[in-house]
Amino acid sequence: MRTIEEIKGRCFIDADGHWVWRGATRKGVPRVYAPDLARAGKMSTQCGYRAAYYCAKGVAAPAGYRVFSTCDNPACLNPDHIRCASDKAYGRFLRSRGTFKGQVRRILANRASALKSSKVTPELASQILASPESNVKTGTAFGVSSFLVWRIRNGLHPVKPAGAGGLATMVSALTRGGASA
Repeated sequence: MRTIEEIKGRCFIDADGHWVWRGATRKGVPRVYAPDLARAGKMSTQCGYRAAYYCAKGVAAPAGYRVFSTCDNPACLNPDHIRCASDKAYGRFLRSRGTFKGQVRRILANRASALKSSKVTPELASQILASPESNVKTGTAFGVSSFLVWRIRNGLHPVKPAGAGGLATMVSALTRGGASA
């Protein structure tokens, strides 16, 4: 497929304007043999969204950007339903649609990454919990935000475990209905 017309010719166009790909797919996502402009235009089998974008726009996606479908039909290759955006914009798009909401694997991965970047140690958390001062004064005293103090006091912030536990502790808390962060 070298042009968007060739791609359109292999699709079924439904009443909603979706170009439903009738060729090869991988996990429901179209696979199209087309010029890969990121690799000097060499022909290769690639994600259908990227192939349709390349054929429609005539340019490669910039580094750090991804090409994705914005419609509910994963087999749609209509260029009007395909977007090229940064990874951050793609993440915002997924969040706005609630694509991964409630998936335990994603929740645990997010909690694990939060634990890695957290400056809160068990000692700091116990000092914050023991402090009788307000959230603002406690946060100022320990060099953290008042919101973080509030989250720790209300059990909403993951605290690095002193010893073993970690992910296993989070899994057991999640399965028994523990507080979500």
